[in-house]
Amino acid sequence: MPGDVRIADVQAGRPVEGVYAVARKQRRHDRNGDPYLVLELTDSTGSIEGRVWKNADWFDRNVREGDRVRAIGRGSSYRDTLQLDIRRIDKVGDDDQVVAAQSFIPEGRRDVADLAGELDFLASELMHDELRALVEAVWDGAHRDALLRSPAT
Repeated sequence: MPGDVRIADVQAGRPVEGVYAVARKQRRHDRNGDPYLVLELTDSTGSIEGRVWKNADWFDRNVREGDRVRAIGRGSSYRDTLQLDIRRIDKVGDDDQVVAAQSFIPEGRRDVADLAGELDFLASELMHDELRALVEAVWDGAHRDALLRSPAT
């Protein structure tokens, strides 16, 4: 969404609002014994740890690893490590068109069109007919779009 803060752009002391994937969730207790949550949030630009200090029990029951969430909080630095002080989290439903899955896939280092051309060329150069047919069946079929959207570069 316009105005959302990407993880790569989080700065200490600055407000943060964005949609992220919950990669990891861990319940901990502070020195007074009060619960809090540590969340690893990710988007296509990276990952960052966030802390939920208030209402940790409710969030622990309602937010799961793998969920997409809208997090609101502030960037902070603790022991020279950038993190998020999360004040509010709302789950983003699967039917919610606010965020495309592409927002959570790291961007490839190479241009997708260049990769597609290179793979087309390499597939055509395979000498073994059966292997070439297999590669072309996968590459030219329904998987091509998915492979291009999620390159492993």
